[in-house]
Amino acid sequence: SAAAIDTQLGRIFLAAEDGRVHALEPDGEVRWVQSAEGPVRQSPLLSEGVLYLTREDDAVVAMDRNSGEIYWTYKREGTVEFSISGHAGLMMAAGNLVTGFSDGTIVALNPSDGSVVWERTTSTAVLHGGVLYVAGFSAGLYALDPTSGTVLWREAELKTITGLAAHGRMLFTTSAQDGVRSFDLRRREVAWASPIESGAPSTPVVAAPYVLVGEALGSLRALHMRTGAEVSRIDLGTGFSAPPLAYGRYGFALSNGGRLIAFII
Repeated sequence: SAAAIDTQLGRIFLAAEDGRVHALEPDGEVRWVQSAEGPVRQSPLLSEGVLYLTREDDAVVAMDRNSGEIYWTYKREGTVEFSISGHAGLMMAAGNLVTGFSDGTIVALNPSDGSVVWERTTSTAVLHGGVLYVAGFSAGLYALDPTSGTVLWREAELKTITGLAAHGRMLFTTSAQDGVRSFDLRRREVAWASPIESGAPSTPVVAAPYVLVGEALGSLRALHMRTGAEVSRIDLGTGFSAPPLAYGRYGFALSNGGRLIAFII
């Protein structure tokens, strides 16, 4: 998974698909290695001395970041025959741990003991302006109160969403069927849409004034946030499934062919 960096301890945490979690010192020395008892692909979340992870078998694990000892595990049993592969990772919202599971359910957990605070049937989530925006592949787009899970509003027609990003009054969504869309949160309407040309889109990444989106069989594209017009693209011939990273005026992306590229935004 992507690394999580503990700035207080000066330590780096890496979780792997074999289930092992590695704690490294800044010089590369291994502090500890512990098993999360299941495969992990998403970056760990650090909070108040605890390391939280989402396993690929629909489980959330809380570990002591000093020793790797497991405090608690929340396991969601599969209830459907068909599921979407992959997980949304973890976020802290209104004091709750929020994550999405492969059956399309968003669950808020108490970070101290892993008990369920609330849950909603949906898939991808982003926290913005104190509101939790979540999208289900077939359920549409929701705005939720992150404390209670109360539905503030729902746009049922915005289906097949697989990625979300937010900036200002705009919410950006990606869908293999409907491409990249900009949704005006004040007017609650689609401002613009840009089709996907080759393969499934990555999660959108905001690098103002642009939105960066990769295509699994095509290019890494930069769209203007206000109009949706394509500003530029990078094509290496192998596609981009992983979302890019924006850091200041620089961008970084890993192609499906294994090439890491850096570019100026």
